[in-house]
Amino acid sequence: MHDDHKEDFNLLEVLKKRDLIYRIIRAFFHEEGFLEVQSPLLVDEIAPEENINYLCAINEKGQEQGKLITSPELYLKRIISRLNKSNCQNIKGIFQLSPVFRADEYSRVHLTEFTLLEWYSIGKNYKDLMDECERLLASCARAFNLVDQNNNPYIPYQGYKIDISSPFIRLKLKDAFLKYAGWQLNKNPDPLKFDIDLVSKIEPNLPKNKPVFLYDWPSSMASLSKLKNSDPCYAERVELYIAGIELANGFSELTDPGEQKNRFLEEIKKMKQKGRKPPALPKKFLNELKNMPQCAGMALGVDRLLMLLMDQNNINRVSLTP
Repeated sequence: MHDDHKEDFNLLEVLKKRDLIYRIIRAFFHEEGFLEVQSPLLVDEIAPEENINYLCAINEKGQEQGKLITSPELYLKRIISRLNKSNCQNIKGIFQLSPVFRADEYSRVHLTEFTLLEWYSIGKNYKDLMDECERLLASCARAFNLVDQNNNPYIPYQGYKIDISSPFIRLKLKDAFLKYAGWQLNKNPDPLKFDIDLVSKIEPNLPKNKPVFLYDWPSSMASLSKLKNSDPCYAERVELYIAGIELANGFSELTDPGEQKNRFLEEIKKMKQKGRKPPALPKKFLNELKNMPQCAGMALGVDRLLMLLMDQNNINRVSLTP
């Protein structure tokens, strides 16, 4: 009976904290001038991405009915493209809070189905996304009453007091590899060596008392991102890490349909080389991309953010269906 009561209490706490985080996120973006949208969960087009495995919906006859979204990205960009084509003014951006689905992902920080916050800031770039992340996380911490005696927001996580007042640490990815892995990053690094060193040498050694933005990723590892004008070997991509946990991923958006098509074809080629079945080229998205204005988009894992705010070391402890 004691165990049942404890389980009910934990469930209630998770329910309350999830409700709070959703309300804070929505209030933040509404205050910023964004509109909330809801794209389909079952879609006919997804982005071909080498490192993301997708799930299909199959009917009782074994026929594919569509794919479950790995991200609402393509559909949110199509909405922005239509808004721009219609000359809609005074819209700062759009955002979505929804479940997404990825096959073969299960670990201390991974779930097959998880909650993703994705937003797109019109007329902005990846540096603006970093500023928005800083303001959003400060709002979340304050809503959770996580402020010190000087009214500075922080996150107490696994024995660390993480200062989340602005500015966060901003570190070029190539500098992180040189410092922690001891080798020089180029535009097309060996994917296996890159992944192993990122997970085993970079992430564990990032500062624990302050969030870190790792920015300017190799061009071969940013298939939907704009390349840097000053150095096309790198893309305007950024990832946010807190306590060694990847929390968000974003970039200045690529808006050239021809270049985007070529990037997708390269991803499809890589998937085939791995023996995977790639999705079809997303032609509807590519057709509308020509109308998309300059913007920047960020995807943030809400369950991981809750892990941090609730000081839990496993994503299942903040999930309603672990």
